[in-house]
Amino acid sequence: INLSGATNATIGDSQGVGTIANDDAAPMPSVTINTPSVNPGGQVQFTVSNGPGDPTDWVGLYASTANDFTHQNWMYLNGTRQAPATGLSTANLVFTAPATPGTYNIRFFAKNDYTKLATSANFTVAAQPPSLTAPASVQAGTTIPLTLANGPGNTTDWVGVYVSGAADNNYVNWYYLNGTRTVP
Repeated sequence: INLSGATNATIGDSQGVGTIANDDAAPMPSVTINTPSVNPGGQVQFTVSNGPGDPTDWVGLYASTANDFTHQNWMYLNGTRQAPATGLSTANLVFTAPATPGTYNIRFFAKNDYTKLATSANFTVAAQPPSLTAPASVQAGTTIPLTLANGPGNTTDWVGVYVSGAADNNYVNWYYLNGTRTVP
């Protein structure tokens, strides 16, 4: 600022320097979890935003208590392990949830290094209890339609037909989950 031509006054210092600060700082990198709870093996959907846009920026899937060098899975922002030709600063991505229930997060790193840019909020991998549904009644001698969900998936898992109140070892009939008595 230059001052001159004062009327009825004396200018002691005719120049001043001011700085205009940019208070519109760039948004910080972030990772937002879109599925805060998921079953083991389910899809963890998340969004990476405001990254620096280097082709080798990457994200990793971590147990929430793990150090940065112990990821369970990783990918570049193009959703693969092959760096893209052009960097991305924003991406919608998906990891497959770990098989082990627990608390996890996604961490965002720069340039194929462990320079952390952001960490997501924690999400939970929670196993749903197994469930078995059957009709309330069926005709004698007919097939009983069953629906099993969230079972452990072992080859020798089986279901049995019981008289109500019978002991676990006192079944009337049984089958492996393939509908036979032959191990699948």
